[in-house]
Amino acid sequence: HNDPLVNFDMDLSNGVALCMTVASHAPAQLLPGKPLNSVILEPIDESQCLNNLRALMASLRELGLGFSCNPESMMPSVANARDNLLFVLYLYQHLPQFVPRTTIEFRCTLGSLATKTIELRNPTGHLVQYHVQLDGSRDFRAAEQTILIDPNGSTTLEIELVSRFSRPVEALLLLR
Repeated sequence: HNDPLVNFDMDLSNGVALCMTVASHAPAQLLPGKPLNSVILEPIDESQCLNNLRALMASLRELGLGFSCNPESMMPSVANARDNLLFVLYLYQHLPQFVPRTTIEFRCTLGSLATKTIELRNPTGHLVQYHVQLDGSRDFRAAEQTILIDPNGSTTLEIELVSRFSRPVEALLLLR
């Protein structure tokens, strides 16, 4: 889909560009069973546009990016350039946190357990709390679901992989 975006009302109203923007930062949202897997890349009617916009909002909710926007308000018949511009600005400010910062490889034999320890630091003078989320293969597990890091402190998080298949598996660790 190579049509240029030239305005913020009609060009964003089918949801495709917005969905693909989210997918470029959080590719796991395109996997089967995830919200963006149902996006129709060339919608031909308003019901398909609405399907895309609903998938977009579901994806944002799943990522923890609740934006109070009704998908119906972004439809071609009622699209508002100002509101869409504010929404794009919201995505611009929040999506970069989903770009992976590093890759950790687990090497193990089939059926065995591999564990990696990640050190997390808090350079601020305030207590930091993270909710741990693993997106991707269910072969990965986090030892904790919530992490608290004291001011100017550090802690560790263990990630486990139980290899069930001989093919490579992937997961994305999100700390929110």
